[in-house]
Amino acid sequence: MLNGIDREDVLARAYPGGVPAAERAHVDALPSDQAAVVLRRLDAILRTGSGELTPGEGAVAAGLGRTAFHAARRTWSAHTSLFELTPYAMVERREAINLGGSVDAVPVAKAVVAQTPSYVSAHHMAIETVRRSKNAVSYNTALRLVRAARRGSVTDPEYLLEHYGTGIVIDLCAIDLPLTIYDGDELAVAALVIEKSAGLLLGVAAGPKMAERELQWEAVRRARDMLRVERIDTAADAQTVQVAWVKGNISAPVVPDPGSARWEVVSSGSRRFGTRAVSALGKRLGRISLMPRATSWQEPVPWRVMASRSPVNPEDADSLLLYEAANHNGPILEALRKAERRGLQLNEEGSIGTVLGQLAEHI
Repeated sequence: MLNGIDREDVLARAYPGGVPAAERAHVDALPSDQAAVVLRRLDAILRTGSGELTPGEGAVAAGLGRTAFHAARRTWSAHTSLFELTPYAMVERREAINLGGSVDAVPVAKAVVAQTPSYVSAHHMAIETVRRSKNAVSYNTALRLVRAARRGSVTDPEYLLEHYGTGIVIDLCAIDLPLTIYDGDELAVAALVIEKSAGLLLGVAAGPKMAERELQWEAVRRARDMLRVERIDTAADAQTVQVAWVKGNISAPVVPDPGSARWEVVSSGSRRFGTRAVSALGKRLGRISLMPRATSWQEPVPWRVMASRSPVNPEDADSLLLYEAANHNGPILEALRKAERRGLQLNEEGSIGTVLGQLAEHI
C-alpha cells in the first residue's frame, strides 16, 4: 500500500493482460513519494473512465487541476504508460536559445549540418557556423543551434538519403539508475550502438560496470538483430566507426578492406567512455540521463541521482533502457521508411551489419 492505494490492484486494473516489465521497473525506480503520486493519478483516471467518479471528482482525487487532469487522461489513453504520469514527465521542458542579434545563424547552422558528413563533430560544425554567419554569433550559441539542427535533421528523409549509414558509434556510458546489487552505490552503465547521422539506437544493453564487456557484446548482438528484423541496413559504406573499447589496450579490429571505413578505437583513458554517445544523442535518452563522467570506477554516484532515483536491479535497468530506446527510435524509423520510398536502399544485410560482425569477433 502507498498512501492508502493498493499498488498491485491499481496496476492490475490498468494492465489486465499483465504489467509490462518496463512499466513495473519504472515504478520500482521511483522514490516512494513519487510512486504514490503516479498511482494516485492512475487510480483517479481509471475510476473516472469507469464512471465511478465525475471528471471534477477525478481531478480532486488525482490532486490535479481540471485542465491538468484532462491532459493526463488524454495522455494515458494515448500511451497507457506510467512514464507519462510521473510528475517530472507532465511538464514539457525546453531550453530556450537566446539568439540576440544572431537570428541569421539559424539557417546557417541548418545548412552546415545538411552539408557536413555525420561523423564530423558538433564542435567543428559550430566553428563553421560562426565563420559563415554574417552577424557576430558566439561559439556557444552556434553549438546549440547546430545541435538543434541535428535533432531536426534526423527525421528529414532528404538528410537520411544523403547521410544514413555513414557513421557508427559504439560506446559505454553510465546512466542515472543506481543498482540494488551495490546498495545504490554504483550506477548502471549502458552499452550503446548508434547510427550517428540519424541518432538511431541500433542496440542497447544496461547492467553493472563489471559486466561491461558482456554488455557491449549484447548491444552489438541486438543491433545486428534489429538491422535484420527492421530491414534497415544499407549498402552505403560507413565512413567512420568510433569505438570506446572495453578490452584494455587491444588494437583496433582488423577489417578486410581498411579503406572502407576509418576506425577510431579509443582503448585507454578513464574519460574515453560516454562522450561520443552524448555527441550523437544529447545528454538525455527520454527520462534517462547519460552521465559520461560517472562511467569511471573512481567516480561516486552524484547526490542528485541518489535523491531522485531508488535503486533497481540490473534486469529492470535494462528494461527501462530498452523502453526509452524504442520511444526514441520511433520517429526516426518512420523517417527512414519515407526516405526508403524516395530511393534509400534498405535491406536485411549491408555494410552496417558487416562492420558490427567484424567488431563482434573481437569482443
